[in-house]
Amino acid sequence: MKALILTAKFGMGHYSAAQSLKSDWERSFPGSQAVVRDILSCAMPNFSQKIYQSFELLVRRGSKLYSTFYKFSSHAEKQLNIARYPMGDFLVQCAKRLIRTEKPDIIISTIPVASDIITAYKEKTGDNITLVTCITDISVHPEWVSTGTDYYLVGAEKVKKGLVGRGVPAEQVFVYGIPVRQCFKGQKPAESSLKKHLLIMGGGLGMLPKEMDFYEELSSLPDVETVILAGSNREIYDKLHGRFPHVNVVGYTKKVDEYMGWADLILTKPGGITLFESIHSGLPMMVVHPTLPQELNNAKYIEQHHIGRVLWKRPKNLATAIYEFLMDEYSLMAMRRNMGRIRQALDSGALQKIIGQGTKREERTA
Repeated sequence: MKALILTAKFGMGHYSAAQSLKSDWERSFPGSQAVVRDILSCAMPNFSQKIYQSFELLVRRGSKLYSTFYKFSSHAEKQLNIARYPMGDFLVQCAKRLIRTEKPDIIISTIPVASDIITAYKEKTGDNITLVTCITDISVHPEWVSTGTDYYLVGAEKVKKGLVGRGVPAEQVFVYGIPVRQCFKGQKPAESSLKKHLLIMGGGLGMLPKEMDFYEELSSLPDVETVILAGSNREIYDKLHGRFPHVNVVGYTKKVDEYMGWADLILTKPGGITLFESIHSGLPMMVVHPTLPQELNNAKYIEQHHIGRVLWKRPKNLATAIYEFLMDEYSLMAMRRNMGRIRQALDSGALQKIIGQGTKREERTA
């Protein structure tokens, strides 16, 4: 049995979710295979990178324009039919070639454009291959809904309710959580320590103050050790590395799960992947000034489920706000318990259930 997982790199969250789903699939069905393919790279190998760079530039430099378009389109009914667009036939043919090459038994998509392309492929060819769409947002934007999708994997009950409200049968929607790597699951809570541990990561670290006073204050917080994961941000790394005794700056690392297991609190941007990495790690979150629509939805989810604090505006003294939160052990414990409840409510057997239902579907249409 083979799964073809389609994604694209409009932000790395979709791609990360696809890789996690590959691991989940192969662990759920020993001896099976899952392959991840970037749908745009397959269709346009010479242009996909330029498309991704343009999107990244839009989000970074034109975030207000992006947010306005996202909000406007969220209130509109989806009218997209890939097959009717100038490149529609080309994209359908690309999908056809990919499916012939990979010979999958099921297709899983972690990005709307892939679901749309496979929907058009199914309509044009009559192929009834099962399509699962994994929604990587904590919201129901019309772009995620496609007539060719047979099942949905969603991050939260509110997303399921939103899909049902749009006419999707409830039995076709599974509250799976946003997929994360297995190493984040089953994390033990941070061991008790006289010191508190703060982890800062995400969003290119643009959320952090540029003034060095902030880092001096952070380093001087009593009994607090801080790790900043700078990732590929060389400017931040060079600026801060080795300058403050209680602030450790780390470049690119594959040990994010270990740092989350070490920390008592994470200061981060509320991306969907980071949100569920924190939930699975039992790590309370502190979010500063979310701006993009997806971040705003995730921040509301954090508040509604009491698993972190959201600073909707930048505070005058961020270091003080962090310290007060770190010292509020009662709230931190309550948030860890709430994260445990979220984990328990997730349908970890969703893939097996889909395969069970998918087999019946093939029998009915045979």
